Amino acid sequence: MAERKLTLVQKNNRKRRQQLFYRRVLTLSLIIGFFCVVGACLYTSRLAKLTEAKEKLAAYEKEYDELIEKEEYYRNEISKLENEDYIAKLAREKYFKSEEGEILFKLPQGQE
Repeated sequence: MAERKLTLVQKNNRKRRQQLFYRRVLTLSLIIGFFCVVGACLYTSRLAKLTEAKEKLAAYEKEYDELIEKEEYYRNEISKLENEDYIAKLAREKYFKSEEGEILFKLPQGQE
């Protein structure tokens, strides 16, 4: 009978160890799952920020290109304004200044 009690005690100890093992596995699985979820959340938030930053960069590059075109246009205008013939032509067109004996006619836009 003592042997039988010993085996019952051993069985109880084995059951107890199995329960502890399953608890440990479950706890470890929950911890790993928690870190996976947190990692996925951090990844998606950073991915969203990266996408937003790329969109802003594209918009800034487009604005930069437009500013470069404007700069080129104004540099061209400055070089034209250094020419006295161009200034005289501009004054005649815009402000109806004419030379002596010259008659000016203003045509509608698009017809020259």
